[in-house]
Amino acid sequence: MRQLFIPQGRAGRSELLVVAGVLLAVQLAVAALDFGMAQVPQALGLLANGLIGWIGLVATARRLHDMGYSAWWILAGMGALCIWSVGVAVLAVMIFGMEAIRPEQSTYAVLLGLLVLPLLGGTLWLHLSAGDPLPNRHGLPMAGSPDARPAAAEGAASDLKLS
Repeated sequence: MRQLFIPQGRAGRSELLVVAGVLLAVQLAVAALDFGMAQVPQALGLLANGLIGWIGLVATARRLHDMGYSAWWILAGMGALCIWSVGVAVLAVMIFGMEAIRPEQSTYAVLLGLLVLPLLGGTLWLHLSAGDPLPNRHGLPMAGSPDARPAAAEGAASDLKLS
């Protein structure tokens, strides 16, 4: 439970997939309550979404750690996403006019799709990339991870790299 809230250590692909699935289910439940069955108080919805966001951020940081990267790369990704979003919006306005960014226009759905592409790419990269098979500055490989290399094989593998 602690690993859901503290962005230290490593998380393998399977842990990230489980956390993402649970967060998606919780997010859909909150949305269903808010839009369908019962009105969720705004403060409760904000708290739930904040908690979902934090847990997602922690899971991403731990996955980056498993791959040997710093969690600071999340900020770089957010910055790149902001630049991409502004660029797409400006380009759409320059080509199609202000009407292109109005929700009732057909171009709006296309723009939303374009804005989601970098998020989809980053998500696929996090889920499909192998973790660091050796201990790194963020800790030991995840036990049972297909990326983890047995301790006895570490020395043999490093010998093979030298020759």
